[in-house]
Amino acid sequence: MFRKTAIALTFLLLFSALPNRLNAEQTTNAATSKADATSAEAAKSQELVKHLDDTNFEKTVKESKVPVLVDFYASWCEPCRRMSPRLEELAKEYEGRLLVVKVDVDFCPKLKSKYGITRLPTLYLLKPGGATQKSSTGERTLDGLRDFVKDAVKEADKQSKQQGNKQ
Repeated sequence: MFRKTAIALTFLLLFSALPNRLNAEQTTNAATSKADATSAEAAKSQELVKHLDDTNFEKTVKESKVPVLVDFYASWCEPCRRMSPRLEELAKEYEGRLLVVKVDVDFCPKLKSKYGITRLPTLYLLKPGGATQKSSTGERTLDGLRDFVKDAVKEADKQSKQQGNKQ
């Protein structure tokens, strides 16, 4: 009798806990899917902001058909870290019209020297092909970044339309 009761109780406990286990699995699967979507979005934004170094900077900038915003930064620089998500947002907003790149000055001494970087963060806005249009030092808000690039992007858009009309 005791054995039958114990078996019955075991089945009762297992089956009463089953809906909770199913809910837990569904919750876990939903959380995993959400995390995967967030990871994919983060990966896409990382693709929009390119990390360059002494070996690939010149080629990337010279081949660009759009203005290039260069963020000279260092991983230990707090204002640089705060500005990073703003640069990613700017890259999303101007995708295809502005190339946003980052250069870690601690690993790129040639570029640091060439552009005379003494303060961080330092931004350079380069015309398509690589000529310097303007530069700025210090942290900027997202609106400040938009203001910094808007004229260059408008000019590039205008030139692109003119070239499109000629063809």
